[in-house]
Amino acid sequence: GGCLCMQIQLSLVYREPLRNGLVRACEELGVKVIAYSPLAHGLLTGRYEEDGAKFPDGPREKILRDSVDKARPLLEKMREIGKEKGGWTPSQVALAWCTAQGVIPIPGARNVRQAKDNLGAVDLRLSSEEVERLSESAEASGVSMNEGFSLND
Repeated sequence: GGCLCMQIQLSLVYREPLRNGLVRACEELGVKVIAYSPLAHGLLTGRYEEDGAKFPDGPREKILRDSVDKARPLLEKMREIGKEKGGWTPSQVALAWCTAQGVIPIPGARNVRQAKDNLGAVDLRLSSEEVERLSESAEASGVSMNEGFSLND
């Protein structure tokens, strides 16, 4: 009986469950953590940097638009690490960062290309130094998203 797993939001731009001890407490209790929104509604894929990018409707549009510029240095760090590791995408690096936290990321996919990209992350392992570089870059970006709603303001 009891709780075998817990689903929480966790990504490079929402690290609160790491800060407040929730992930650590789950580990200590033997509860698997499943991380939803590990790509921050597409922000960590780099897709919103493209000219003419289609943003989601509703409140997330403004939040994502406001976060794109702040997230650029983080996305560059993700690309840099992906390149150093042999050609991994920002999405794959973001998912590997989650895995390195001891959680199981569950990204969404709208097409076969995205699904294949997400599945490719299974083979990517980041060193503790790479995880730290990404975490520091994420912290420096000032982007913080919870449930798709910005905590920046």
